[in-house]
Amino acid sequence: MSLKSIKCRYQYHNYFNSMNNNRFNSCEQWKSKGRRLYKQNNLKEALKCYSEAIKLKPKDVVSYIKKGNILRKLDRDLEAIVCYHEAIELKPDEFKAHYKMGITLEDLDLTEEAIACYDEAIKVNPTHFEVYLKKGSAHDDIGKYNEAIECYDEAIKITPIGLEFTIWKGCFWEK
Repeated sequence: MSLKSIKCRYQYHNYFNSMNNNRFNSCEQWKSKGRRLYKQNNLKEALKCYSEAIKLKPKDVVSYIKKGNILRKLDRDLEAIVCYHEAIELKPDEFKAHYKMGITLEDLDLTEEAIACYDEAIKVNPTHFEVYLKKGSAHDDIGKYNEAIECYDEAIKITPIGLEFTIWKGCFWEK
């Protein structure tokens, strides 16, 4: 690492550490600080930053999704669902909000509701193979093996690493 690189990192670090939170006056500044704190695994402070960002810009979909993601990591799933729902209300075609809400609902054993969210995510982005995997897994959890296989077939069509999913799908033929 060069001396110049070290100096830049030092200045960047000092800049963020010296900033008083009260001096932040834009959503983007709060989101930037939230991202930094999230990367440092300082989730409670990152959560505060995204809450502040939302106060300044109540229609910022990304802030709601990021806040929901942090709430999930803090095992506050019901609050996360509220954030994802708010993001969907603001932007109905927001893939990540539908997808993340589906994952959260599935974690709460609300499998049918999770599948409905995965369906909405697929409507928005039908080429995202992971949503088909999650939907397939959800169908498997409730014993709908044929539907699970259909989802895995879609994932296999989409991704070039389909062999792994073909093997995974093969497990269902034994059930």
